[in-house]
Order: sequence, then structure tokens, then C-alpha cells
Amino acid sequence: MAGRLGQFLGATLDRVIGKGGRVAASGAVHEITAGPETPMGSKAANDALRQMLRIHGDDGTAPREVVHYAYPSKHHTPSPPQAVRDYLAAHEGEVRNAAKKGGLLFIQQRDVLAETFDPFTAKLRADLAALGWDYDGWECAVEASGNDT
Repeated sequence: MAGRLGQFLGATLDRVIGKGGRVAASGAVHEITAGPETPMGSKAANDALRQMLRIHGDDGTAPREVVHYAYPSKHHTPSPPQAVRDYLAAHEGEVRNAAKKGGLLFIQQRDVLAETFDPFTAKLRADLAALGWDYDGWECAVEASGNDT
């Protein structure tokens, strides 16, 4: 059950978001961004998001909605969006249009445990790059066991 728990810089935290260099907090969201040395979807970037979840009582084991972001690369010729949709549709989840930049959202119900999640995001990042798209991170709600606030 998603809940507003803990305090972070004076705001309750209910989501963590990984986006493609700084750590910032805003309202009820904690955003972690990564630079070239720590690309989104890497173990280091995923560990940073999981650490924020742990601080707020979430061990990552509970299935929850995880939203992955993909955008056409500015540095390579991107494949058409339908090719990326088809690739994502081959995995368990739902594909939606992103609100900006011609991107796509890939929404899954899953845990975020390192053993299975990190290989998945690494493959997703690599496969999207092969299609000329950028993996721009993931977000999820905080799921604290035994806490229904």
C-alpha cells in the first residue's frame, strides 16, 4: 500500500523518481538524477533509489507500479516509436505515451529487488540504445509494509 511516510526536507515522501547529476527533493517526491558515470538503469542509480525507499520503510519486495521512461535519442537516429512500443510490449507491462518529447512510458507491476530488477533495467537501457532511444530512469511509490498511512 502506497503511503505518505517519513519526512524529507520538511515534506512527506510518497514517490522516488530516477531521472537522467544531482539529488533534489521537491514536495512529496525525491528525485535522483544521474550523470554519465552513473547512467539511469545502472546498479548504482537503482541502488540510490532503493536507498531512498529503505530510508522511508520500503525494502523493495512489495510489488508496485514502476514507471520506466524512454525518449528518442538526441545523439542517434531513433527508431520509430512503434518499433519501441513493439519491443516494450514483448515484456510484461503497459506502454503509454509520455506527456513530452515524444517519449514512451513503460508501466509494470513488480518489485525493485536488485537481483531481478538491475539486470532488467540494464538490458532495457542497452536495448533502447540499440533502437536509438534513451532510457531515462524509473519511478515508483513508496510501499511500506505494515503502514497504511
